[in-house]
Amino acid sequence: CNDKKQIEELYRDLLENPIWSQISAGEMAWINMMYYTTVGRFVDAENVIPQLMQNDAECVNNYVYIRRMYEKWGRYDKALLYADSCKNFSDSVRRVSEAKEFMSLDSRMMQITMDGEAERSRSKLMLTTLVSGAIVFFVVVAMLYIMLSRRKRHARQLQEKNDELTEARDEAVKAGGMKSEFIR
Repeated sequence: CNDKKQIEELYRDLLENPIWSQISAGEMAWINMMYYTTVGRFVDAENVIPQLMQNDAECVNNYVYIRRMYEKWGRYDKALLYADSCKNFSDSVRRVSEAKEFMSLDSRMMQITMDGEAERSRSKLMLTTLVSGAIVFFVVVAMLYIMLSRRKRHARQLQEKNDELTEARDEAVKAGGMKSEFIR
């Protein structure tokens, strides 16, 4: 809107509307600065800048808008200051963003390292358990083999004794039959 009377009327309506009492000081400073710039009250707009920056100094758009405002007024020295401030602010935001990204990467790398160490620990535990289980298995198999070997040896010895006893009994029966024949 280029009609100053219409802009001033809108601005008054805006200030009288109860909903605008709920906006922050930074937002109000922004509205005032835009209004003063639009109606050509550049000194008033410039006086609002400290209030705007105090309440919302971390908004890069403020630096850009103020720089453009000074360019529009032909105050290139001030525009250059805000352009430098904007660049410094953007660089600062970029450095913070990069630092956060590096911290995030470092955190992820640390997590991956910890996960890898935990996986290696689990693998070692699993290998130890597997080796221990194999050793126990082989010990049990060896004991069973020894027990079966002893049992076979005892069974063979028992069979030999049984065979000797059977032979001795057969001889005793034969001797008893010979004795009976001799007595007869």
